[in-house]
Amino acid sequence: MFTVGTLNHELTLLLLPIYALAQFDHVPRKRLIGDLLAQAVLYALVRVMYFHLVPVPAAYESGKFWWNVQWMIHRHGSVVTWLGTMLPWAVAAWLGWKSAPVALRRCAILFPLLFATTFLFGQFNEPRQFDAFSPVAIALILCFVAERMRFGSVEATHVFWDTPPRSRREE
Repeated sequence: MFTVGTLNHELTLLLLPIYALAQFDHVPRKRLIGDLLAQAVLYALVRVMYFHLVPVPAAYESGKFWWNVQWMIHRHGSVVTWLGTMLPWAVAAWLGWKSAPVALRRCAILFPLLFATTFLFGQFNEPRQFDAFSPVAIALILCFVAERMRFGSVEATHVFWDTPPRSRREE
């Protein structure tokens, strides 16, 4: 599935660190490293094939970094609109951080990775660049809601992650 996803978008590569962090406590190190190497090799093979079959200028548009810098400097209205779209989700997700299980917290590394990737290769005026973070943000928000509404306390957030819940004393 990872290899097929590579055909859709290069952001699929960001699944490697997410997989590593999410599985760090559950998969033996040798297998984890082997899985990561296999996925990286498959990614590279698909990208080489893609760039061989599709001319590079059609497959990749350069100059996104400077486009983003210019956009931030000269398009203040668009930047404010972008922030108005992104900040409420980021703040809501941040509220769930304290009550989230460790594996979910590790998955949150996706946001800075998406930010860096968008800055270098994407365009900030397209909030869809951060769609991949939506499941993590929603899970963090649900952890916050569960904690505040006392839906079975913190234990309810740990069913999916298969990790022991933290006690209230550890918080």
